[in-house]
Amino acid sequence: LKLREGVVLNHARGYYDPERQFAARVHRISTPTARASAAMAAILKVQCEDEIRRLQFEATPDFEAVRAALLQLWPGGDVGQATYKDDEGDACALTECTFADFLIISGGVSASLGGRLVLRLQVPRPAAHPERQPAVARKAAPSDAAPENEAPSNVVLQAEPAEDVAPEEEPQPLELPLPSNVVVYAISTPLGSPQA
Repeated sequence: LKLREGVVLNHARGYYDPERQFAARVHRISTPTARASAAMAAILKVQCEDEIRRLQFEATPDFEAVRAALLQLWPGGDVGQATYKDDEGDACALTECTFADFLIISGGVSASLGGRLVLRLQVPRPAAHPERQPAVARKAAPSDAAPENEAPSNVVLQAEPAEDVAPEEEPQPLELPLPSNVVVYAISTPLGSPQA
């Protein structure tokens, strides 16, 4: 929004008046751009790769309204990755801190759109739904029952595909966090010892 403000000193009398010395009237100096901006709707144009989607606002939106609009235009998208072009053409991340800069840079009014404020953003393509993750099975020899304070030495964690998914390759061992009742010890022999 481009709005000029200034101070206009209004001396109705042609002489010095001590009561009105510092009581100057302040008037807004409005330009056609400022008048159109104050009473117009804003248009948000969001580009994702080759696709452009747009949404109209009744008034100039705030940061939360733009975030909500991004979620409405691209459900499931990462609105934290939205960018805008600055006056030098560089991509800038849209955050709450940079929102004022975004409005200033986007402050141009489009005559072809009826004098509306046009806000332009770019967003990355929302991630596709992740493929089904393989089920994780825990295999242990049934005859070895580990005491409560010891970790079983023959436990193998291995990923196995779910029943309805065909196996692609041989299952690979996974590293998973151990339960809280399992204690892990690491013992190493110093380099200078006779057993090393």
